Amino acid sequence: MAFEKYGTEKLKKWRRNLLIASIFMLVLMCFVLGVGLYQVANKEDSNLIYLVPAVFGPLTFLPLLVSTAVDKELKKRSKK
Repeated sequence: MAFEKYGTEKLKKWRRNLLIASIFMLVLMCFVLGVGLYQVANKEDSNLIYLVPAVFGPLTFLPLLVSTAVDKELKKRSKK
């Protein structure tokens, strides 16, 4: 990725914000899974159970992947 135009401090903020977004998505995914399991336990038809791995799973990992790329760039800059 092209991180050359960003300063080190801005990249550190981006990394922190991306990790916060990933944690938020993980909590949201657990909440939606819990609601779906509650509906299934009460004999209600629930489509939420199928949305968790299909939609919320990739949305949780996308910020982690970008955060990893930012972290690699920060490590590369600290070696210089």
